[in-house]
Order: sequence, then C-alpha cells, then structure tokens
Amino acid sequence: MKICLLGDPGVGKTSLVRRFAYNTFERHYIPSPGVTVSSKTVVVARDGRPIPLTLVLWDPVSAQKTPLPYAAFLDSAQTVVLVADATRPQSGLSLPGYVEQVQRWNPQAKYGVAVTKIDALAAVTNADPQLATALEAHVQRLRALANALQSTLHMTSALLDVEVNALFRSIAVGSALERASE
Repeated sequence: MKICLLGDPGVGKTSLVRRFAYNTFERHYIPSPGVTVSSKTVVVARDGRPIPLTLVLWDPVSAQKTPLPYAAFLDSAQTVVLVADATRPQSGLSLPGYVEQVQRWNPQAKYGVAVTKIDALAAVTNADPQLATALEAHVQRLRALANALQSTLHMTSALLDVEVNALFRSIAVGSALERASE
C-alpha cells in the first residue's frame, strides 16, 4: 500500500516516517533529498483473520524547496497524509494546495491529516498567550480540513512516539476494510 506524505519543509514528515518504520527519532533537521521511500509491514484483522499489509511510505522533498513532478509520487498512492506543524500556524496554509495537486493526479486517493510536534505546544503557548490563540485556531482549521476530506486528525509527536503508530495503523485498517468490501 503506497502512502505519500505532503507538507511544508520542516513540519516533521521524515520524523513521522522514521518513528513509524524504524522506531527512531533524529533531533536535528534533515531535509529529504528528492524522495525517500521506506516500508513497514503491519498486521490487521479482516474477517477475523490476521492479514499482513506492507505500507510503503513516500517522503518527497517539499514543493516549496524544489518543484517536483508530483504526478510520479501521487500516482497509485492509496493514501496521502497531509502534515502540518502544531507550533507553526502557517504550515497548514499550503495543505489545500497539496489537496488540489492530489485531486488533479489521483482523485481516488484517501487522506490522513497529521499535526506534528504536539510535545512542543505547552512550551510555545506558555511563552506567548497570543500565539496560543493562533495555534488553537490553526488546529481547528486542520480539524475542519480533515472532516472535509472524510479523514481523522491525528495529533502526533515523533519525539515522544505519540499517535504515530495510530496514524498509520488507521490507514492500514481502513485499507483492509475497503478491500474486504470490494
């Protein structure tokens, strides 16, 4: 199952992939070179039977850094995970543009929405109460986007390993259920 992660530079796409696929976390920022592909097999239940499902995670460099032939990344992706940084409200503003790209190249794709770096929210909001209000509005916009895409919003921390497995397992379970109904 091909999953493509999209979002602005530095939002934590690579950290999500590394935490899920390898159970590791790098504290320093490492920009993705072109596209990085990782995989992990998970077992999901379908009709009461365990079914192994290999998730192939595509982590392309952000479009803001390099113009990319997104058709190559998005073609055949069953799910696109839109990623925004909880501590940077501007990081969610580009997600509707990514949705337009997905709809142009792969209108059948399903979506996941991940908000990263929730571990840093308390420190940021305690330091600046006005920013706290902006971040709350930011998360509400992302929740509305997830609802519009018939998806779930996952509040994640790759650093603390919060909700990362749940994000990708929910995609796997949704895929298994969809395949069972075909």
